[in-house]
Amino acid sequence: MSLTAIEYNNQGNKYYLNNESLLSIESYNEAIKLIENNSKENLSLYLLYLNRSAAYIQDKNFYSGYEDAKYSLKLNQVKNFKALYRAAICLYHFGFIEESQLFIKEAVEDHKTNLIDYLNLKLLIEKKVNTMNKWRKPLTDAKQSIKHLQDIIEK
Repeated sequence: MSLTAIEYNNQGNKYYLNNESLLSIESYNEAIKLIENNSKENLSLYLLYLNRSAAYIQDKNFYSGYEDAKYSLKLNQVKNFKALYRAAICLYHFGFIEESQLFIKEAVEDHKTNLIDYLNLKLLIEKKVNTMNKWRKPLTDAKQSIKHLQDIIEK
């Protein structure tokens, strides 16, 4: 007997809680297939994409996590703060700090209830920006010095 979309979703949630992200992703995939194939079940597609996004992030697959978070936002922009948060996390891991900050800003403005999570991520992003800025100048100076040495050697 085949599982329903809700049962696959619940199964995926259990796998996710046990840090079994690949099994979780498979369960969400099955639930998504059933819902997209006109299942009559009362389960929101945006939630399945949101759940699968979390599983991808748990698996460190930030590209797929970002794609699912964005698709979840496309399906439902109202009160979808988790999608904003997960998209910000993925962008942070890609190194797209400014874009990540935009998602955090939108999440904080629209969804005050999850303010602590957003502020923690904002602090993490600010630390990364400060670290990147610390290393950029010495790296730029080193590249210029190497270029200058190469010019001297070539003469």
